[in-house]
Amino acid sequence: MADRPRLLVLTSTLPRWEGDTEPRFVLDLARAMADRFEPVILAPMAQGAAARETLEGVRIERYRYAPARRIEKLAAPGAIMPNLRTNPWLVLLVPGFFLGQLIALVLLLRRERFAAIHCHWLIPQGLVVAIASLFAPAPPALLTCHGADAFTLDSAPMRALKRWILKRFATVTVVSKEIAQSIAPLGCAEPVHLPMGVDLTCFGGGERCPGPAPVILYAGRLAEKKGVHHLIEAMADERLRNRGARLRIVGTGPLQADLERLSQRLGLGAAVEFLGPRPHAALASEMQSATLFCAPFVIAADGDREGTPTVLLEAAAASLPIVTSNIGGCGEIIETGRTGWLLPPGNRAALIDAIVEAIDDPLYAAVIAAAARREAECRSWPRIAAGYGDALFKIIQVSQKENGNVIRI
Repeated sequence: MADRPRLLVLTSTLPRWEGDTEPRFVLDLARAMADRFEPVILAPMAQGAAARETLEGVRIERYRYAPARRIEKLAAPGAIMPNLRTNPWLVLLVPGFFLGQLIALVLLLRRERFAAIHCHWLIPQGLVVAIASLFAPAPPALLTCHGADAFTLDSAPMRALKRWILKRFATVTVVSKEIAQSIAPLGCAEPVHLPMGVDLTCFGGGERCPGPAPVILYAGRLAEKKGVHHLIEAMADERLRNRGARLRIVGTGPLQADLERLSQRLGLGAAVEFLGPRPHAALASEMQSATLFCAPFVIAADGDREGTPTVLLEAAAASLPIVTSNIGGCGEIIETGRTGWLLPPGNRAALIDAIVEAIDDPLYAAVIAAAARREAECRSWPRIAAGYGDALFKIIQVSQKENGNVIRI
């Protein structure tokens, strides 16, 4: 283990502390690659987080981007773009965010030797790595596009900027084939399709024990592209009311107050519960007691949409029947009649029909869920990490042939 090449991982999304409810797929991937690399994650500071720590065996370095920690709220809790829409004043933090990350990256690369960089998201991390490469030669870098970075910020100047960024990476990976199609016009015709993975131990380790009343589970941010308002409106349908269906919503986000008002206006009462964010272990427990998982994703007004939602893999690993929308990489996991119900986005009638079918035919739903579980097993973190590790070693080997060794900034 001592001779593992050191890997620098850049991200704007990371748990702030152990048991945090922020998305953890970047941390999970780094952990899964730790048998082949020594990962170091560079992430933004957040209120309550430590500047330097070891989190689940992975070294974390966080950079400051505002004069006071209490206002460093651009990247957490939540995601950057939804946070900017909800709190426009956060745009004042954007220059400091880029500059703070750039300075931290350059200083870290000058201080330590890294074999490669793994950069998550075209913007902002991809832009920072591209700018850093102008100052001096850098280790070879791999860029992973997750969805919002490809689908939003689509003006002509931003497309030109994205094209410039993409040219500065040795390899580009995408978590869904739709993202590959989106960035192909930017001069990235052959990205590697490598999705995120799932923790089978956490989400597949217990027995499912749904109760007598049907429970529909949603988990994720409460943002426009998640389409949760369609699910709440579906709960007002007579067929779901007559079946005693309940909806449990795990998560928080900018639309929570609006969604709570919608539920009250429809008179749903206790049929809809807002549980707030939950850590992985608690979410796994919710999945074990639910009847089905529903994620009615849509395309947001600014073009933002899902990449390949890790929560679908988690529900599949938990052998939970899944109803979702045909958006992004969802169709790479869910296929109607085989691994779940894949619906047209925003079609409330189809959503209700699928939920009713899953409730009324539990044996069929169980067969579908078992097939989805097998799909999740193909995307376990060890398997996914092997693909990323191979891609990283390939760019390291190419760099060594060209330069004789890995160059430091």
